[in-house]
Amino acid sequence: MHSHRVLAELELFPTEQGGLEFEVKERNRSLLFIFPPLEAEPLQHGAVIEQLFGEARPGARVTAQVQFFDDSAAIVASPGVEFDLWLGRTVGRGVVKDVLPEW
Repeated sequence: MHSHRVLAELELFPTEQGGLEFEVKERNRSLLFIFPPLEAEPLQHGAVIEQLFGEARPGARVTAQVQFFDDSAAIVASPGVEFDLWLGRTVGRGVVKDVLPEW
């Protein structure tokens, strides 16, 4: 079974507003995707950014192809669902645009 994959629009906060101090690169595995809670706690999912469609610098908006480490992300990562990007703090936000087929 392959992990859940999506196309997402990411908004990275500017560095001076608490965002990262560096550009996010393809194959990045450091960001956590924090989804709204289904019950009491927000749901955290690790993922790898497989492909970026533009430069992911602080303050930028970019489309990314994301593969989650765990298939359970399929429960929350569906089109229209918003999430926060976290790396020691909230450094951006995003929205799932589409679910990609397994490969």
